[in-house]
Amino acid sequence: AETLRVIGNPGHVQQIVMNLVQNAMDALKQSDDPQIVISIEDDAETARLTVSDNGPGIPAELARSVFDPFFTTKPVGQGTGLGLALCHKIAEEHGGTLTLGPSEVGSAFCLTLPRGDAAPAASPGGPLA
Repeated sequence: AETLRVIGNPGHVQQIVMNLVQNAMDALKQSDDPQIVISIEDDAETARLTVSDNGPGIPAELARSVFDPFFTTKPVGQGTGLGLALCHKIAEEHGGTLTLGPSEVGSAFCLTLPRGDAAPAASPGGPLA
């Protein structure tokens, strides 16, 4: 298997991925056929990890708010609304992005980070495999 390296603090990147997977699992609790797909793409400068699910999705009118602090679509007492806001900030601090991507079914969140083998750039951590 090929190794794809990105620049970042391993613990911070793990926090983002775990949050995206947990959110997908939460969205699928009522699904008869739950599916989570994690895919990776890259180009010369960046690597993109996408976590997608076949849950109910995020209504278009709420899509702009998903990264706002304290915003949640979860029932009262089941979410603080801080997870995606924190993950978005971490991604930006690592020179990357966290976006809500287009999805025909469910939701798809895309984490893009600078490649560890691309041109050197300032980062809060070193290369992460």
